[in-house]
Amino acid sequence: MSVPRSHALNPTDTIPEEGEKAIRKVIKTCFPQFADRPLFDKAICWCTDSYDGNWLLTEDPRYKGLVLATGDCGHTFKMLPIVGKYVADLIEGKLSEEDKNRWRWRPEGRSSGDTGREGPKPDDLADKPGWCHDDEIQGDATVATLSSRMNGAKL
Repeated sequence: MSVPRSHALNPTDTIPEEGEKAIRKVIKTCFPQFADRPLFDKAICWCTDSYDGNWLLTEDPRYKGLVLATGDCGHTFKMLPIVGKYVADLIEGKLSEEDKNRWRWRPEGRSSGDTGREGPKPDDLADKPGWCHDDEIQGDATVATLSSRMNGAKL
């Protein structure tokens, strides 16, 4: 299971170095006038991909009344305007059998490393340098640091 680190508990976490390098390359290519600008408020977007690219939109079989609406192939953000209808249909008992089957509880999922995407197996974030800053300042000093980063960024 992949569980993200909360910014509430780890406010200095950012993104891996290779991610920042890739972002800077795109900025330099597409927006060269911004290439030397600082990046601030960097954070990881934690996807909940399912192995088959379908949502998990079902009642949790272990807890009566708990509806799960998660997982996909990384494109749910664009489905947000319509997913509520399906959640409501599920709760009201109106979800079609086809959709119930497609979005059912799927404990038979493939191995934990199978994301349903082509290409190489994903890397473990724990192995990536640059994103975890546990050794940096904590507590009230963190708020001051984040505020100074935002104030120092010229847009």
